[in-house]
Amino acid sequence: IYEDAATWAADKAKLNTPFPNIPYLIDGEKVITETGAMKQYILQKANRLDILGRTDEERVEERLLTGYIDDTARDILFLLHTPTWEAAKEKVINEKTIPRLKKLDDHLAGRKHLTGDNVTLIDFGSYTIFQILKKLDPTAISRHANLTNVINNYENIPELKAYFASERFLGGNIMPPSSVAKI
Repeated sequence: IYEDAATWAADKAKLNTPFPNIPYLIDGEKVITETGAMKQYILQKANRLDILGRTDEERVEERLLTGYIDDTARDILFLLHTPTWEAAKEKVINEKTIPRLKKLDDHLAGRKHLTGDNVTLIDFGSYTIFQILKKLDPTAISRHANLTNVINNYENIPELKAYFASERFLGGNIMPPSSVAKI
């Protein structure tokens, strides 16, 4: 964790990569930056490329939903970093987030997970933003039955359920450290 720009600047110059950035991953001589590239690399190392989708259709759907949910996440994260976030919260949630969740909810009808029957990377990636949204507006998710079902299915995967119940799970404070919103 970098607490000041000078420390990051010194380390950044030492990284053996054409695109130094935070976060980064070092594996032996290999330096990987950019979150998407790191996720792909970790999945390859774990021999779990199925998490990107098991079929071409599932892989396309995973990328489509990643883009769609990332747009929603950007709105929420921008709100959390706005000094007047409390005054802007209702407008952002009601005018941007809820309409997007409604479209997503309609799209999820009959699905067990976000892309269908199988868990994919977007299920993991979206979980935190959905939890932040629940803290901002406890009804934002619950008023969308299909999305609620997908989240419940994710939370009830035995390995994840055990993790969520463990001491390793840091779910209490899920706000980004730079957030001005303290909820």
